[in-house]
Amino acid sequence: MTKLTVRDLRRRWKPHKTRLQDHQPDHPTNIRFHRCCSWLDQSQSLMEATQLDQALINQWIAFNALYGQWDPDRNDPRGDRECWKPSRTKPSS
Repeated sequence: MTKLTVRDLRRRWKPHKTRLQDHQPDHPTNIRFHRCCSWLDQSQSLMEATQLDQALINQWIAFNALYGQWDPDRNDPRGDRECWKPSRTKPSS
C-alpha cells in the first residue's frame, strides 16, 4: 500500500480546486482543504519525531477543518452530526 503525503494530496486536489474556483470563487471548501493540509503537514512532522499524541490531535483538527461549518443565524459552529450529513436540496415543484 502506497503512503500518501500531504504534497500528494495537494497535487491531487489541484484540478478540483481550480474547477471549484471557476464555478464558485468564494466556496469554503478550498480554504478548508488548505487548513486541513496545513494541520496534516504538522502531524507528519510530529509522527517522524515520535510525538504521536500531538500528531493525533493535529489529525483530529485537520478532520474538523474539512467538515466544520459556521451557522450564521446562531453565530455559532454547527453541531458535528449536522455537518456530517449530506446536504439535501428540496425537490422543485
